[in-house]
Amino acid sequence: MSNELAVLVAKDQIRQRLHDYCRGMDRIDDDLANALWHPGGEANYEGVFVGTGAEFCEWVAEFHRGLVVTSHEVFNISIRVDGDKAVSETYVEVNLLRREGDKHILTTSHGRYLDRWSEQGGRWAVDKRRYIRSFSNVREIQPVIGTFVRDRTDPTYKMGLDG
Repeated sequence: MSNELAVLVAKDQIRQRLHDYCRGMDRIDDDLANALWHPGGEANYEGVFVGTGAEFCEWVAEFHRGLVVTSHEVFNISIRVDGDKAVSETYVEVNLLRREGDKHILTTSHGRYLDRWSEQGGRWAVDKRRYIRSFSNVREIQPVIGTFVRDRTDPTYKMGLDG
């Protein structure tokens, strides 16, 4: 495989990992979320969490179980590949809807993932992540809540989108 093609393949695999991670967060799918990280990969979500990626996934899954719905999106993904190493900057938005009595409170946060990646055994994953929050907005809303399944019974799994 030419170097140019190898870089394109690496970038595609990294983007897919980022998208799968968001799906894993929203479906509370531990396997899918954890696939982002190499074993022992470091997670630094400034002011929120510092530890391993696996510890972060476990911590955030428990937090998400107490919410009505979550939605994580990534965009503006910049990736630089150098052999079996890469770095990326990814803009991220997360929407977290919770209930407080008869009120629905929506927290929308914007930030960036600054990731250091490596390829090990043909698999790209994060060795070190730093999340930098840009801003958050918390407000009461009057939601129209559709069908959103937060586990492996979600219809996407039946389609074969299971990571």
